[in-house]
Amino acid sequence: MLDQPDAVWSGGPTLDSAPVPKRRPPLAVTATAAVVAVLAVLGGLLLAGSGKGDGAGLALEIGDETWTAATEGPILSTPFVADGRVIVGSDDQSLYAYDAETGQQQWRVATGGPVRAAPTVASGVVYAGSFDGALYALDAADGAERWRTALGFEVFSSPTVAGDTVFVGGGNVRALDAATGDELWAFDTGGPVNSSPIVVSGTVYVGSDAGRLFAIDADSGERVWRFATGESINSSPVVADGTVYFGSMDGKLYAVDADSGEERWAFRTQDGINSSPAVREGVVFVGSRDHQLYAVDASSGRERWRFTTGDRVESSPAVVGRSVYVGSNDGHLYVIDAESGERRWQFETGGPIVAAPAPSGNEVIVASSDGSVYALSQDHG
Repeated sequence: MLDQPDAVWSGGPTLDSAPVPKRRPPLAVTATAAVVAVLAVLGGLLLAGSGKGDGAGLALEIGDETWTAATEGPILSTPFVADGRVIVGSDDQSLYAYDAETGQQQWRVATGGPVRAAPTVASGVVYAGSFDGALYALDAADGAERWRTALGFEVFSSPTVAGDTVFVGGGNVRALDAATGDELWAFDTGGPVNSSPIVVSGTVYVGSDAGRLFAIDADSGERVWRFATGESINSSPVVADGTVYFGSMDGKLYAVDADSGEERWAFRTQDGINSSPAVREGVVFVGSRDHQLYAVDASSGRERWRFTTGDRVESSPAVVGRSVYVGSNDGHLYVIDAESGERRWQFETGGPIVAAPAPSGNEVIVASSDGSVYALSQDHG
C-alpha cells in the first residue's frame, strides 16, 4: 500500500475504437515542459484545464462535459480542488479559482510569469510557484496575498506542505515557514529541480536535473542518501510499502529502497519519462515519451501491459477503482481498465494534456494546453 505521506500536495490496446467526444479548437502551443502534477480530489468532479465558457454540472453520460472554464493561455498546471474551489495556474501568468460545481470564476491573481507547477492548498492557503521566480501564499477564499518569497529561479516544481513547512524545488530544494515564507533551509542538488518533493516519515524525496534522486531530512535539510540515474529526473517520486518509485529521462522506471537508497529493480521504456508514477494494489502505472502508458508489477518490475496513445505521455496517471486516467500530448484523456489495459473511454481536447487528471466520485477534472479546465462525467469502475 501507499506509504502515508506527511504532506498535502499529486503490445496493448491502441487508438482505433472507443467514442471520441467533441474536440475544441487548439491554441497555438506545443507542450514540451515536464509538468509535475498534484492530484485534486473533490466529491464527484475531475477538473482539467481548457475550454470555453462556464456551465452548471448536469447528469450526463460517461466522458461528457459537465462544465468547462477557459483561461487566456495554455494550462500545463494540474488543478487542485479544495473546499468547493478549483485552483489552477495558466501560462497567461495568472492563478485562478473556480466554483467546483458550476465552473464560475471566483477570483484571479496575476503573477509575473507563467504558472506551470500545480498549486497546493493547505489550511485555507494556496501555495503556488511562478516563472517569475516567486512562491506565493494566497488566501483560498478571495486570493488575497499572505506572503510572497523570491526564490531566484523559475518554479516548475509543485510545493508540498508538511506540518508548518512548505517544500519546493527550482534551482535547489528549499524549506520555508508556511506562515511567513521565511527560509528554513536550502539543499543544493547539483542541478535544477523540476521534480516535486514528497514527504514521508520525516524524509523529503525529490529528483534533480543532475540525474539523482535525493532523500533529505525534513527537519535539518541534511542528505540521507542519493541515487544516481543516467539522465535528469523530472518525474516526482511516490513511496509505497517502503519503496520509492520514480522515472528518469534515461527511459527507466526505478524502484529504490526508501530507507537505504538501494536499487530494487529498473524497468526500461523506449524513451524518457517525465510522468510521475501512481501505485495501486501492487501495480505501478507510468507514462513515457514513447507514447505508452505502462503497468508494471511493483515487486518484480515486470511489465503487465502497455497502452499506446498517439503522442508522448507526460501526464501523470491517476487510478480510481478499476480505472486508470491519463492524458496524452495527442490531446486525449484516456480511461483504461487497470487490470486488462483495455480502453474504456476517451475524451478529446484541443491541445496536449500534460497535467494529471483528477478523478473524484462521478466526475473527473482534466486540464489541457488548449487553455481550458474540463469537468467530465465518469463511472465508478
